[in-house]
Amino acid sequence: MSTSPTKGVKYISDNRKARHDYFIHETYEAGIALTGTEVRSLRDNHCQLTDCFALIRNGEVWLNNVHISPYSNGSIFNPDPDRRRKLLLHKKQIRYLDAKVAEKGLAIVPLKMYFNEDGRVKVELALARLPTDVPVRVADLGTGTGAVALAIAAERPLADVSAVDASAAAIRAAMCASRARFSGPWGPSASSVADSRSPARPASRVIMIS
Repeated sequence: MSTSPTKGVKYISDNRKARHDYFIHETYEAGIALTGTEVRSLRDNHCQLTDCFALIRNGEVWLNNVHISPYSNGSIFNPDPDRRRKLLLHKKQIRYLDAKVAEKGLAIVPLKMYFNEDGRVKVELALARLPTDVPVRVADLGTGTGAVALAIAAERPLADVSAVDASAAAIRAAMCASRARFSGPWGPSASSVADSRSPARPASRVIMIS
């Protein structure tokens, strides 16, 4: 179901790290909601996709951790360069991706941003899987019951997994689930559940589930 861009496009930014870090299963072309000054900045290739990620919230897909530099002549019309941005997909595609992301180890990863042949900004998204044979640090943000983080810890013994949630009740539930599944406090070789809003150490992978 690949919709990768072909000829007649202008590439803005390429997330090469993602192709190295993930197994790519499927790719999709998404539109993106931008301001006029952001589009002008992108025409000068002022965009950074490294370490970005996408997540689904309430039936909508959001692009996070993408830096679009302020347009030089934008002044007060420039938005926050690191704000989250809505991605535009068909509802059927969103429902499909939402179901797939709920599976073990799958994530929605932005690969490229480009102008298509009509001059519209597009984002190539990948449905990707975390590797099983390399050591990685994974942060499960908004872990809830801890089901996703626990599944990753069980299937990927080399992964150092941190589960984060703003809800103290969710953290307690995740801790109980961990003790029931593993003999240790959190997985076979992973870190303990965090009770803060962010992981204690930088993560090389971020999983966010709606």
